[in-house]
Amino acid sequence: MGFAGRGAARSGYSQIGDNALAYACNSRNAASIAQSAWIIFLVPASAVEVLLA
Repeated sequence: MGFAGRGAARSGYSQIGDNALAYACNSRNAASIAQSAWIIFLVPASAVEVLLA
């Protein structure tokens, strides 16, 4: 199961929030509901950093 983000154009960075929300919703209980989520990058991330959600 996945979470379909809104918007026609999706960049790799905006999909990080969608993927983290989908993982959190699908891994906690048999049924989970979430309305929305977002990520604000305060500084640029490097390729080796890990996002914890």
